[in-house]
Amino acid sequence: MTRHARWVDTFSHKRVFAEERGSGAGIFLLHGLGGTGRSLATSFSGLERDFSLLSIDSIGHGRSVSPVSPLDYSPNLLVSQFLEVLDAFDHETVHVLGYGMGARLALCMAVLFPERLVSSILIAPVLGLTDSDSGEGRRHQDSDKARRIKEGDLKTFQEVLLSEPEAKVPNLEESKRSKGGDSQWLKRSPIGIANSLLALGPGCDLVSREDLQNIRVPMFLLSGDKDHDAVKTAKFLTNYLPVSQNYLLEGCGRAAHVEQNGTVTHLCREFLMRSPQALRKRIEIDTEFLDQ
Repeated sequence: MTRHARWVDTFSHKRVFAEERGSGAGIFLLHGLGGTGRSLATSFSGLERDFSLLSIDSIGHGRSVSPVSPLDYSPNLLVSQFLEVLDAFDHETVHVLGYGMGARLALCMAVLFPERLVSSILIAPVLGLTDSDSGEGRRHQDSDKARRIKEGDLKTFQEVLLSEPEAKVPNLEESKRSKGGDSQWLKRSPIGIANSLLALGPGCDLVSREDLQNIRVPMFLLSGDKDHDAVKTAKFLTNYLPVSQNYLLEGCGRAAHVEQNGTVTHLCREFLMRSPQALRKRIEIDTEFLDQ
């Protein structure tokens, strides 16, 4: 399988890191809060035999820059950067697979640039619904956590990271007990996590109901039945999105792709292989084989 990694210098003067592996129709991977492109690509490595996985470290995460201003984390700016990454890797259109924060940004991509998307898979697409008390409460929680992280509260920083399975440091307890183990946490940017919480956290409602109703990109929503916020959001989205499927996985929480990796990978492959783009690719491969 091919692998290609590079930094992309965007027009907004923000340097972002992206990596591509596999071959075939492109899947653009958008990780969750505190995660990285590689963390999500590792979870979906089983798709590499059929697809090209293009992952990005979103602003404030991984090897991409972590601007100080929360304004640099606006969904519109990030989506524009995503398109520059697609262009840099020569992808005119892609499937998009997003988890958590990445799922919310995938919705923004479908609203702003639907012509670049073949389809979209949303895993745990929790939204802070503006007309609900729970959404308002979550926004206050996210704001308070962001403030404490910016003030240097390491405990809050670690709690936020540990709440997202993608962001967990491998062998965390062992690394903490070893000399200098706490330096593992420095590989993630506190200011990046804080600003991402403010602009893109689960308390944020990034798209309007009117925008949702106008989306024509086929959507596949995956949620664990133990994650009540994700289940509620998925049901809400299904009522508004014109072309969508909603699948509920039994016995798992928010990170369904971590808890039931094999099942989720299989479901995603089945959805993706039904797309016109994937069918064209399979026909091309069959034709090449017959010509040999």
